Amino acid sequence: MVSVGVSALGTTSIHFIEPGVKVNGQYYRKDVLMQKLLPDIRQLSDFYVFQQDSAPAHRARETIELLDNGDPRVRSSYGLATKPSGFKSGRL
Repeated sequence: MVSVGVSALGTTSIHFIEPGVKVNGQYYRKDVLMQKLLPDIRQLSDFYVFQQDSAPAHRARETIELLDNGDPRVRSSYGLATKPSGFKSGRL
């Protein structure tokens, strides 16, 4: 797995997660966000919007709390891969 931040201001380092590592909420918060991505992002800008998909580690309650409450410079957005309200799936 690879994690990277991209913006008009630049990119973060590319962070590789070793094959076989289980990326649960705790690992994602402690090792990916706090030690890698967030420090890199903070070097790019004092204010940013953090968008991520709806992978279980991304939408874990503690992850959302960390991003929403941990730093007033962060505005977070979640569920980019979720279905809009009222969406009905089916075959065409």
